[in-house]
Amino acid sequence: MKTGLALFLATLAAEAAALSGCQHHAPPAGPPAIAHYVVGPPWQGRDGAWFYPREQSGFDSTGLAVVDHHRRGDIVADGERYDPDAMTASVQTLPLPSVLRVHDLETGRIVYVRAIGRGPDDPGRLIALSPAAARALGVRDGAPAQVAVTLDARLSQQGQNTLAGAPKLAIDAAPVGAVTEQSLGPPGAASAAVPSVVDAATGPVEGGGIGASAPAAIPAGVQQGAAMPGALWLDGGRFENRSAAQTVADAIGGEARRDGAGRQAVFTVRAGPFRSVSEADAALDRARHSGVTGAHIIVE
Repeated sequence: MKTGLALFLATLAAEAAALSGCQHHAPPAGPPAIAHYVVGPPWQGRDGAWFYPREQSGFDSTGLAVVDHHRRGDIVADGERYDPDAMTASVQTLPLPSVLRVHDLETGRIVYVRAIGRGPDDPGRLIALSPAAARALGVRDGAPAQVAVTLDARLSQQGQNTLAGAPKLAIDAAPVGAVTEQSLGPPGAASAAVPSVVDAATGPVEGGGIGASAPAAIPAGVQQGAAMPGALWLDGGRFENRSAAQTVADAIGGEARRDGAGRQAVFTVRAGPFRSVSEADAALDRARHSGVTGAHIIVE
């Protein structure tokens, strides 16, 4: 029996097959797109912020999402060509490509995206969503949205394994897809049209749309989860030593919370809550100027 994500994807495929016509996206002109697995070197973002990509088997964080401003046809960090109509994202430190579950905490909507680029360059932002993914979630350009982002390690590994043994793999720049629309809105709000894209060549497969040829398109379907908006906080890190935690807490105007007991105790540094994104941004700027370069904005 198919359950969860597999059933969700299978339903999208069935809806697409019922359509009488398809809309196709032609690959943009330019040099061939070459996809490859990459971790990459440290890179510098806005205001001197440094990001350090690394191998990660798990990632589960909250923060603010924005709209990705890569241009159609740009070659992104994993070597493929950027398509604003695909369900993709840019992330700061995860290996590429990776599959992520993105839950908009304000609308409750949930989508899956492939992380293929580096960004956002703002240390106060967690993820940059392609225009297609942003529309599906209800994220507006210029209005950062509260999100929870989780790495799907199994789907990520499945997609990355297709690149094993060949450091580069020629791919089509933009997947050919059947486009449908489904009506979906946050609880208590008017429904909005949300595009649903299913790979027309292979269709979604068991496990999230990563097929035998990588990178495969992820269907632009939307699940409706719970809306759980929270407050914005500054996360200053976790420490085993109370003194170190208190030093950072003093620097960012926060407090060190003790979690656990005895030798298992850790101290989590938080500052906030903040009433607006601009207040949280200002607090992050102060923290960075105080030398706390690892501070970032979260939602609790």
